[in-house]
Amino acid sequence: RQERWTLFARIMATLGALAFVAGVMFLTESNIYVNFALAAGLAVAAAVASSGLLGALAILQLSVALGSGTAYWHASYGLWVERPALSIAVLALVTLGLYLSSKRVGAAHERVAIIAARTAIMMVNAAFLVGTLFGDPMLKWPASVFIWGWAAVLAGIGVWGIWANRRWVVNMAAVFGALHFYTQWFENLGATPLTVIGGGALLIGFAFALRWFNLRVQHAKAGGT
Repeated sequence: RQERWTLFARIMATLGALAFVAGVMFLTESNIYVNFALAAGLAVAAAVASSGLLGALAILQLSVALGSGTAYWHASYGLWVERPALSIAVLALVTLGLYLSSKRVGAAHERVAIIAARTAIMMVNAAFLVGTLFGDPMLKWPASVFIWGWAAVLAGIGVWGIWANRRWVVNMAAVFGALHFYTQWFENLGATPLTVIGGGALLIGFAFALRWFNLRVQHAKAGGT
């Protein structure tokens, strides 16, 4: 019963944090300094409550402060990143800091740090995706910088994940690598019957390769135990 009440308390804390943050952002018209303060407050709340969800929300709020956001209109969803380069740099440093700190804290806080780090990785990839399509208007960087940079980062992270036996990292690199590839595939070749067929065939190959890696990791863990 104690565990059930703890789960209920975490749900209420998360809902309360969402309501509080949304209300403050509305009243302050999403002031950048207030957004940074809210991100810091969510991070502290995540550490105190040992809540991975609050940790993820802290990263998302930090992304908002850096100029990212989402939108919805009729049957459509949108994502924007106003400063792709800055978002990538800041969130990459945050990811590294969270990963290193996860090795020096207890099990409960380690989990929170890892969840927050993974959320930051997701937002880094989102910033790269926007950068490959529109570049960085603030720094006047062309899209090609992000196209080649994202490919190099994903390849490097994927190789490290295989070497370090980090299954989640490899899966993440594979998923966003495929997303990056197909974004450029259709941006440059267009959507025709041949490009769709070719893209589908390549995707099947990617899927089998990823399945092979996951099965290999499972067999290695089973052999180790």
